Amino acid sequence: MVQFKKTKSRYDYKAAMAGRRCEIDDVFTGVTYGPFLCGLVDDALPRVRVASERIQRKYQGSDNSKISDLEKMKRLIEILVEVGGLLGWENILDANDKPVPFTVENAISFFSQHDIDEETGKPIMTHEWLYHKVANFCSNLINFQPVDQKGLPEKN
Repeated sequence: MVQFKKTKSRYDYKAAMAGRRCEIDDVFTGVTYGPFLCGLVDDALPRVRVASERIQRKYQGSDNSKISDLEKMKRLIEILVEVGGLLGWENILDANDKPVPFTVENAISFFSQHDIDEETGKPIMTHEWLYHKVANFCSNLINFQPVDQKGLPEKN
């Protein structure tokens, strides 16, 4: 049997599964959100593939063209949590400055906060940008590199 040269890992598996902390600063308001505990979202991870298949079955047959932008956003948030991208949070507070426990339902509620456009009656997503920042962190291999590795492995 041929012995192949061992290559560098694409990412730190333990960090990808356990998560890395991510804080998001809103430079316009001066508010810092999180930290969020983010796991790697990569199709190479079995938990991502299994969760993706489960979610596909759940929404199979639904016509995405007929659901509202708000419902689409809620599905995206649900998917991020279900595939293990968003694993937890700290310092997310309710209206009374009490910590909100991390659950799928609370994540959907938090990220899908919205105002209503008075002219159109449609929702204006107020935390969509924050969801995208967290989702981007979860899908970027650079954020899950071994501590001693600088940049991505060659030809990755």
